[in-house]
Amino acid sequence: MIKKILNSFIPFIILLIGVFVLIIYLNSYAEQISGAPEVINIKAGNVVESENIVSFEIDESSTTLKRNLLKNDSTYIIARRHYKNENYDKALKIFKRLELRGNNSLVSNYLGLVSLKKHKYGDAYKYFKTATLLDSTFFAAYINLAVSSSKLRQYSNAEIAYRKAITINELNPKPHFNLALLLSNLERWDEAEAELKKSIELSSGEVKAKSYCYYGIAKLKLLDTISATKSFNKSIEYKPKYQLPRVYLAMISEDKQVRENELLKVYRLNTNSYYANFYLGKLYSEDNQIPKAEYHLRKALEINPNDEKIIEELSAFLVKQERYDEAELIIAGFSLYETLPQTYFHEAKLASKKGNIDEAIKLYGLAIKKSGFDYPEATLNQAVLYKNKKELKKAIESYLLAVKMKPNYSFAYYNLALLYTDMEDVKNAVSNYKLAIKYNFKSFKSWYGLASIYEKQQKYDKAVEAYKRAIWVKPDYLKALSSLGVLYSKLKQFNNAIGNYQSLVKKYPNYARAYYNMALAYTKSQQYPKAIEAYLKVIEIDPENIKAKINIGVLYARTGDINMAIKTFEDATDRDVENPGLRFNLALQYEKAGRFDDAIYQYIRAIQLKRNYTKAYNRLVGLYQNANDTPNALSTRLNWLKLNPDGKELYSVGKELYKLKEYEKAISAFELAEKNGAKKSWTAYWVGMIQFDLKEYDQSINYFKKSLKMDSKHKFALYRLGQVYELKSIKEKADIYYQRLLKIDPDFKIVHKKEINIVKKDGREIKTDEENSI
Repeated sequence: MIKKILNSFIPFIILLIGVFVLIIYLNSYAEQISGAPEVINIKAGNVVESENIVSFEIDESSTTLKRNLLKNDSTYIIARRHYKNENYDKALKIFKRLELRGNNSLVSNYLGLVSLKKHKYGDAYKYFKTATLLDSTFFAAYINLAVSSSKLRQYSNAEIAYRKAITINELNPKPHFNLALLLSNLERWDEAEAELKKSIELSSGEVKAKSYCYYGIAKLKLLDTISATKSFNKSIEYKPKYQLPRVYLAMISEDKQVRENELLKVYRLNTNSYYANFYLGKLYSEDNQIPKAEYHLRKALEINPNDEKIIEELSAFLVKQERYDEAELIIAGFSLYETLPQTYFHEAKLASKKGNIDEAIKLYGLAIKKSGFDYPEATLNQAVLYKNKKELKKAIESYLLAVKMKPNYSFAYYNLALLYTDMEDVKNAVSNYKLAIKYNFKSFKSWYGLASIYEKQQKYDKAVEAYKRAIWVKPDYLKALSSLGVLYSKLKQFNNAIGNYQSLVKKYPNYARAYYNMALAYTKSQQYPKAIEAYLKVIEIDPENIKAKINIGVLYARTGDINMAIKTFEDATDRDVENPGLRFNLALQYEKAGRFDDAIYQYIRAIQLKRNYTKAYNRLVGLYQNANDTPNALSTRLNWLKLNPDGKELYSVGKELYKLKEYEKAISAFELAEKNGAKKSWTAYWVGMIQFDLKEYDQSINYFKKSLKMDSKHKFALYRLGQVYELKSIKEKADIYYQRLLKIDPDFKIVHKKEINIVKKDGREIKTDEENSI
């Protein structure tokens, strides 16, 4: 069984209602904001909760000759009576006999109606299509054709049929109403609003009540809450027992508890209210109140077992809990009579949740085909699965097909832009983000994606404007608020950055990262007391935030409060004992306070934790030098040079160590110096001198000879070889080296048996074992 998964459907959204909070976890000093994730699972196109669309039977006022003749036919009268009495099987048989007599649009229309009642939507579509071909003025047949097309998700065909019906009878409100519902499902709210206005103007009674209700829904989507409220109240005025407008009035509140209370009032008025149960189920599902959610969703399904929306919602609820077998039984409700595109769509989502990606892609393909290639949501989901399989070419093709099916499909453009962003195809990414925004100006994620690209391109003015747009659409959009603040800081617009973070912490008072970045902005604008205050807020929210403790300690030090700086760093070090940076900063403050031994200890610990900590080495050397502790200063320099070799420096350190008779360390320095560019004749010479001082004469001979091998005229190597052989009582060899030396420098003063190291030459004192340079 796979892990707990995301809800399969986009929840019902009323703009301006509720707050969707996205928490970002950030791990660096400046925030790194990642791209927004794709949303795979979306509804099957039913954005608003539509009524069961009225399917007109026939137009009794028709004067078509064939129809009038048929009205008096006894067989027709019997068939129609069976239909009225809901004896659909008998009605079907008789209408089929009538069909055999010859083509008649009335018979074809009735055959379509019977097929609709028996949920044979494909058959219904064919019969209604035949009726309209037989009689191009058949008003009811066009409406019925549109209804059957909608059932099959062939929305383009449905729209054409409704508009044809309107041209035939423009003053009838029902095609305007049905067309408005279709346009609402396609999220074409402005067009839906216009059709609902006509429906309100032309209708009365129940149709007028429903028209007002859906006009209110359209107004909500267009952010006109006041007009929406008025329309819902008007709807109730025309139909006092109408539940849907009461539910929407309950849902308008931004407070979840208020929404629940208002929905419960509607529910108590009528416990068998489909809408009250449906929305209570959704509300409890969002709050993870599983038993309550399941009770109301199952109640809604019991009340209206053929409604697609409750089948979608309940199956998604079960999938969320990984109750796949139960979800499959619910989804089977789609295909109780005939397999619809929606059936394949939801089976595909279920297969995807189970990890059967290839099966899901296949099922989405069947949904698309069954819909007459008019199922953009299925096409988009198929594209996402292709992307997840790294089949990017197929993913792009599917996204492009989705927008071909639905040219204003903002969400598809957004997902396509994400894909191009991942592919680093900036041009196409920008183009598709712009298209997503064109068709949905309030696509805050698209604004954010566009801003991120502009920022990478260093088009900072455009980036700022795009981030602002995202925030304007969604004022609590944490990612955009954070990114804009970071960008302002990057541009050194620290006051703007601070203002941005202040807005952010008002909306997310426990968001430590916002306070942290605000403190950075205060620091860069030299507002140190405010920076300290912001860092203290970070520590209050997140006591383990070591970075904040380090930075606040630095600010205390910068403002001269050494004691508080030490206290802060000590506390942080206790919590993070292996942090070299903390120990370095603590050591600095100990230095300022004159606590040199404590400082030395902390620098040593910092170096132990971070072997190549240059600053710590330099500070430690300085402390030793100030304390006239030359041996430790040199040892520290040598340790640093072992990690950062420099031949000249190593040679110099080696000579200083030699003078202090730190022979082992000196040898280490000379050997490393030789490997890093120092003159090998001199490094070998000094190692030979160390062996000479240690009376390791054979070893010293080897090193002096090595020096001569590098430089045959090395006077001091010749001189020391003479001395060594003299000390070993091998006078002949000693004389050989002395003679070679005098041949090179006749004035060289030879002192036998190394009695002194200083000889006079032309009245000047010359160190006999100092080179002019290396």
